[in-house]
This record gives sequence, C-alpha cells and structure tokens, in this order.
Amino acid sequence: MPLDNQLAWTLRDAGLRYQPLPRTTAFTFDIDTPVDAILAGLHPNLGYAAAQVVRDGDDRFSQSLTEHTRQIVNVLQEGQGEIFIFGRLSASTLQMLEKGTKCRVRAFIEERGMRALGREQDAFSLFGACIAQNGAEWFLNQLAACCRAALIDTRVLYAHMKLALPEEERFYADLGLHARVSAGFAADLAEAIKNAPLPILTGGHSLVTGGLMVLLELASQ
Repeated sequence: MPLDNQLAWTLRDAGLRYQPLPRTTAFTFDIDTPVDAILAGLHPNLGYAAAQVVRDGDDRFSQSLTEHTRQIVNVLQEGQGEIFIFGRLSASTLQMLEKGTKCRVRAFIEERGMRALGREQDAFSLFGACIAQNGAEWFLNQLAACCRAALIDTRVLYAHMKLALPEEERFYADLGLHARVSAGFAADLAEAIKNAPLPILTGGHSLVTGGLMVLLELASQ
C-alpha cells in the first residue's frame, strides 16, 4: 500500500472484522507536523523522554504558536464566543467538541478520506475557492468578525489549489515562515494567518482530530 491510510480498508476487504479501539486521545492523536509536536508538548501526560524532545525544540518557531494554543484553550475554557474548525474532522470529533466546551462551534467539513481514497488530485473545497476568489486577508478578517479562534486543515486547501508542496514547506507554512514557502497561495495564506486578528493553528488531519482532543483535555485541566 502506498499510504498507511488504506490499511484499515485493505484489512476489511481481506475479510477481517472491524474492532474499533477506544476513542481516546492516546489512540487518536498523531504527531505528523510541528504544530502537533507543540500540542503534545503542552499535554501534562506526555512521557518524560518525549516531552524533553518536544520542549527542547527551537523556541523562535514554537513560541508564538504555543501562545496561540494557550489562547485557543482559553476560548474553550471560557465557553464564550465561537471557534471555527475547518477540514477533515469527523462527526464524532465534532460531537466531542460540542460536549467538551460551552463555546459555540462553526465547523466546515470537507474532503473526508481525501488521501485514503486517492482524491488529492480531484479535491474541491468551497472554503478554498472562497479564499482564492477574495484573498486570505479578506477572509480572515471576516472570520475574526464572528469567531475568537480557529483550527484549519490547510492540506485540503493545498489539494484544492493543486499544490504539491514538499513536506518541509508545509511545515514552514504551519510555523508562519511564509518566506520559505514557494507557492504563492500557500505563502500568502501563511502570512495572513500569522498576522490575523485571532489565534489560528494550521496543520493536517491530525490537528482537527486528535489535536482537537488534546486541546479539549488541556481546557479541562
């Protein structure tokens, strides 16, 4: 299999019975991006060795995102205002979010199963089309008018724009290092997010699944 995303379906097609693991953060959360590592480093139950690796990272890159994470946790704790979630989140994660916080939720779910189904070349995002038409800065200003924080699965947007960004450039964009991103759409989006009037975390599928579960657990402390 070219992707591990296809493993469960391949085993099912081979006749094995589906037996789901408990839906906990420990079983769900993946560290796929630098932002995932920052979230892991803030969790009180992270093992000592892993915590040392995460926390010994370059502070120049992680300090502002750590602060954004704390601001998002505050939004979840206070239960006031709205949080915006975009990307490949599941209905069960959304239900968990609505049970775990009193704040209102604006969720925009697009392209679930994009990688496992091999749809990256055919992906279409209404959210991405809106940004491409009006510009990232315009959209984020509109978002700030109704929400206090946001989590954005940018890989759906990149697929919509047919951007085959190398892994390191996707990570640079997540870290707000837009000058190191070659594609104009991704660089402009990363710069606008860095300067947006609300805290925003960007990443991949893990951010809006296990990453969101980490944020909820941090908010419950």
